Order: sequence, then C-alpha cells, then structure tokens
Amino acid sequence: MTGGNAYLRAFDLAVAVLLETRARFAVIGGLAVSVRTEPRFTKDADFLVAVAGDAEAERIGQAMLRHGFVLVSLFERTDLTRIATMRFTLGDVYVDLLPGVCGAEAEMVADAADLEVIEGRRCAVASVGALIGLKALACANRKKPDDHADLQRLLAVATEADMQSAVAFMALMEARQAPGSVRLRAVLAAAQAYATSTDG
Repeated sequence: MTGGNAYLRAFDLAVAVLLETRARFAVIGGLAVSVRTEPRFTKDADFLVAVAGDAEAERIGQAMLRHGFVLVSLFERTDLTRIATMRFTLGDVYVDLLPGVCGAEAEMVADAADLEVIEGRRCAVASVGALIGLKALACANRKKPDDHADLQRLLAVATEADMQSAVAFMALMEARQAPGSVRLRAVLAAAQAYATSTDG
C-alpha cells in the first residue's frame, strides 16, 4: 500500500509534527482512500489541515522544516490570497499539507474518524463523504487518472448517508467558492453514471 520504511518514517514524523503543533488534521488522498475502500499503492502522504488563517499554516510549516522536511512548493488561492497547499519532502517521500484547498477543511476534519492507517498506526482519517467531495474537486481541477479511479472506489462503498454527506460538503465548497467547485455536481453526476454503466 505504501512505499516501505521511508514512507513510514515520513508519515510518522509528519503526524508527530501535526500533533506537536496541536493542528487539527485528517489523512486524505490515496492513503485515506485505501483505508476507506481497498488498499492501493501510494507514494504520498496527504493531510487536510484546519487552520484559523495563514499565520497558523505558516507556524505548522515552520515546524515541519525544523524536523527535517524540505518545502518544495507552496500554492496559494489567488482569489483569497491564502495558502492552499504546502508540499514537503523527506527523502523521496512527498508530504502535502492542505490548509486552504476546499474551504470546508474545518467541517471535514471534524467529521473524520480515528482509524488504523498503516501497520497499527492510528490517526484521524477523512470520512467517505469528505473524500468523495475532495476527489470530485480534484477531478474538476485536473485530469489525473488516480483521482477518477479513487472516486470510483469511494462510490462503490458509499452508503446513502455517505452520499448525503458528500453533497453537503460539496455545497459548502461551492458556497465558499473553492476553485473548480462550480463543476462539482457535474463531475459527481458523470462519475455516478460511469459507475452505474460498469456495475456488474
């Protein structure tokens, strides 16, 4: 499911930094999809982080640097001039912190559950509904096969309650004008249609 000892070291250290800084966070991305559906290989560790503003995001970023991570890129939401994503590396492993990518970070983190993630390691993992919303947003903003495949994996296990949660999160993202959010409903409808066409 992951890239071996180097991945585990990067994951463990990232979680330690987030806990040390008392960050509110949840695992997202391919790792979270693996936890919520079925295991798949991933080389990245992605964390959704709920922050009060850029000052808190920068404080967490500085702590990552002090612990040996290297900042390789920083993306801002140009509409709000706030940090959307901070990408770090530790060796060959990428660790992404996302404090402002969707506008619903606080609600998604609050909805996360404490689950086993890797080899006995436990931490907050985003819900299926939140992950559907985030993967739909990713599909709306870029053409990456893994995002579409992950969305299909999530739809395959989603309950009615999960879908209601996903729709509610998508409405929040649209109301808060997350980039690409105007296409969320169309992306989800297309993904559901594809899932239905391939079912069975």
